Amino acid sequence: MSSAGKIKRLFAKSTITVSSSVDDRIVRHALTAFNKSGKRQSVSLEPNIGRLITKRKITKMAAAVIIIAVVLSIIFLDKSVTSVYAIEYTIEANRTMRYLHFRYFDASHDDVAKEGWLEFDETGQATKVRINWSEWMAGGEIVVWNQDRTQILNKKRNFLITFNDEIYSARVLTMAKKENPRLTVERLYERQAKGEVEIEIEQPASQTESIIVTATELGDNTKRFVLFVDQATNLVTSLKWYQLENGEYKYQGVMEYHDYNIPIGTKMFNLDDEVPDNIQIIDTRVQDIGLVQGNLSDEEIATKVVREFLEALIVKDYTKAAQISGIPSPEEIKEGWGKLKVVRIVSIDEPIPLAKTNRLFPNCQHVLCTIEIEKNGGEVRQQLKSFKVRPVLGRRERWGFH
Repeated sequence: MSSAGKIKRLFAKSTITVSSSVDDRIVRHALTAFNKSGKRQSVSLEPNIGRLITKRKITKMAAAVIIIAVVLSIIFLDKSVTSVYAIEYTIEANRTMRYLHFRYFDASHDDVAKEGWLEFDETGQATKVRINWSEWMAGGEIVVWNQDRTQILNKKRNFLITFNDEIYSARVLTMAKKENPRLTVERLYERQAKGEVEIEIEQPASQTESIIVTATELGDNTKRFVLFVDQATNLVTSLKWYQLENGEYKYQGVMEYHDYNIPIGTKMFNLDDEVPDNIQIIDTRVQDIGLVQGNLSDEEIATKVVREFLEALIVKDYTKAAQISGIPSPEEIKEGWGKLKVVRIVSIDEPIPLAKTNRLFPNCQHVLCTIEIEKNGGEVRQQLKSFKVRPVLGRRERWGFH
């Protein structure tokens, strides 16, 4: 029986006689009130409604209100009626999440920008992370972080670097928090309580359609987040975000969430078996990359790295040049830099600190220099602009260049 039918049936059982138009209006009001209510009551009250009304002297309207209140309880327990969604349901559903697979699409491209696999502990903290970057977004690098050990594989530039670095680990964990739908929903809930965002919930009648949660930043903030929530599991299936531009919210990208709590194999978080043949293997945990900074300032060590690297090229000491630069293969240094045929250093400019917005290397120095090279039987001057000298990942007491 429909919800409206149940209400009318109870009117018929009572001693109240009101017009059909009044019946219909009260039924409509009852259903409207029900749609805004999430309270659960006992269905055992239904047989007692008539007795309650006949034994007490109450007005017809008051009796109608009693009937509506009880009927709403009965209807709410009817399994054919969808319960009212609240964002707390998604927060609770996410508490047991331990594994997640996601894909991010940026508005600027049709293909996936990055794809990731995450493993979490009971607090929502990431313990293992893998990110496959697209070629156009980050050069196709694959990054794996596993209990502080990081591996970065770049097939295009032919290297695999392994290191332990606290600053890099903190950066990975911060990124993982942003990708975690559990923490995203909790954060939006907290911001709503603080009056920083306004949350609107649209729950469709069909249980096969997604619940839509829209969170709009208030005040001077300019973002809008739209979450799509599966009604059966209360889990977020995707999250779109928009930026306010010229009075309109423009689409920026979407995060798709897949494979909740499906265990991820251990091989996914280790790149050793994915390394192509003849790739450069760099491990700063055991290799002395770059030069020790010691008491030198950032500018002084940056100048020293460039000077000693160029001096090694002049005397064709490609082993030392490789050690300073971080490229482990002297043959590759010879093939690349050896072609310049450096004769002498003309000048090394004062290092220029790069923008401190790079949280991974806030002290990175840009070094320009002028050299003389052998060319066509003579010597010509050439300016080099490519030296970005910075601490070595995992060995920040040492400096090399990128």
